[in-house]
Amino acid sequence: MNLSGEKSAGVRGICGFLVFVGTISVALAEPVSLGTPTSSPRTAPLPDSPPARVPKGSALPKSPEAQQALTEARRAMAEGRLDVAEAALARAMQIEPTAYAPVLASADLALRQSRVPDANQRMKKALALAPDSAEVATAAGRLAAGQNRTSEAEAQYRRAIKIDPAFVTPYLDLGEMQLATGRAKDAEASFRQAQKADPRHAGAAFGLGRSLVAQRDLRAAQAAFDQAANLDPKNPIPLVALAEVQSKLGESTRALATADRALALDASYLPAKLTRVDILAAAGQREPALQELDRVIAGYGASAPAGLYARQGSLFEAGGNLDAAMRSYRKAIEVDPKFAPALNNLAWLSAVRRTDLDAALSWAKQAVQLDPGSLNYQDTLATVYLARGDTQAAMTTLTQALARDKTQPTLLYRMGQANEVAGRPAQAAASYKSALDAGRPFPEADDARKRLAALGTKPQ
Repeated sequence: MNLSGEKSAGVRGICGFLVFVGTISVALAEPVSLGTPTSSPRTAPLPDSPPARVPKGSALPKSPEAQQALTEARRAMAEGRLDVAEAALARAMQIEPTAYAPVLASADLALRQSRVPDANQRMKKALALAPDSAEVATAAGRLAAGQNRTSEAEAQYRRAIKIDPAFVTPYLDLGEMQLATGRAKDAEASFRQAQKADPRHAGAAFGLGRSLVAQRDLRAAQAAFDQAANLDPKNPIPLVALAEVQSKLGESTRALATADRALALDASYLPAKLTRVDILAAAGQREPALQELDRVIAGYGASAPAGLYARQGSLFEAGGNLDAAMRSYRKAIEVDPKFAPALNNLAWLSAVRRTDLDAALSWAKQAVQLDPGSLNYQDTLATVYLARGDTQAAMTTLTQALARDKTQPTLLYRMGQANEVAGRPAQAAASYKSALDAGRPFPEADDARKRLAALGTKPQ
């Protein structure tokens, strides 16, 4: 089940917390980078072009020999020749032990080699060598954020901002982290500060738009995405975001035209193609949406990714064609047996239809094993247990999930169902009431009210 209450495009799931990806790069000609420091709906980052000015505290090694070794190391890292890079960095650090840039690059190298403790140790050394560098502080923030050390990351980002208030990157990174951790209003403030630091930064406008979407201020988000598209006119990403917002506002004709603008920039850009599918589906044109998705899938030949079949299944499911939906989800796991969203959706539909419950239990357990943090998958597993008549297992699963989010309304509603089946009407009523009192929208709200009424309890 999708606990967010929003329709997904083929997969049920709640976004993860933080994803540790990317690398740390340092150069006067490049902005600090740790890839994408947080989980994000972006399929690719907007170009974070070099700042017009060097952040305060930045410095290359003074020695020409150390500079040459550092350049050689960066080139080798870009080419994936990590052993060569390591030797070159060791040479640079030996030539000039007090230069921070080779140390920061060596932290980057350790991170690429999945040697996180070494990356942390080298970052500490870089911070000691350059305590007044906004560049190093930002890199340290990204490294901490990637390991979910959010308080430390925020402190480093704010330290970088204090060192150099005109350096845009720490504002952007802080906004990304705040957005990923549910602090959309704080993220909005960070992205607006980024815009003040660099009014022509497309990424700042794009981040602002995403923070506004998270707050459901779609009109303001539309303006921000439009600004991002104008600032970076050759990038399809802000156009796709703009099209999605226009679709949510019910402006399907404009949304399709905007998606087409993105495709005019890059005819192979999959998110733009899938956005067209979603726009058509949201406008009630399910058959044209399916036909368009069929063309996308056909374009891959025999190598279509599992996610496309899952999206196809979701369209069939939304239209009530559950047999076709099951076939699409099965096709998805044929392509990728570990594609958790399709496993979850197969389990959910089987539980709802009370068919193939042994397979449903296997699918649900696999989905949970693949993504133990997903409350959606936990909800599906509990629903399968209820369908199988294993009320105690359902309640155990729900209790574990609610320990992570005690006001999640769908989980509370499901606990009410389990209590009803177990013959505990008072506890069932309490769960339904808690779900409704949580103040969060959920698709089962009307049924929760009906069940409360049948139990003789009126919701507040």
